Amino acid sequence: MYALNEAKVIGGKTHDVSKLRDHFANIFGVQVANIYAAHEDNRLRKKARTPFMDELKRVLIDKYNYDDEHAK
Repeated sequence: MYALNEAKVIGGKTHDVSKLRDHFANIFGVQVANIYAAHEDNRLRKKARTPFMDELKRVLIDKYNYDDEHAK
């Protein structure tokens, strides 16, 4: 959520993170206990600060590569 907010991809501006959290929780049916603590934990990491986003990127690139190899 912080990355989407910082990139201003939702309405071309930044938003209150707690409101984004509530909105995403409602859409995806999940609970986010403490978005601020999670952000702080990630920020304080020296290695692998964004493991979830890194994994998303990796699997998407793998999909592109697979599709390239199997394109007709």
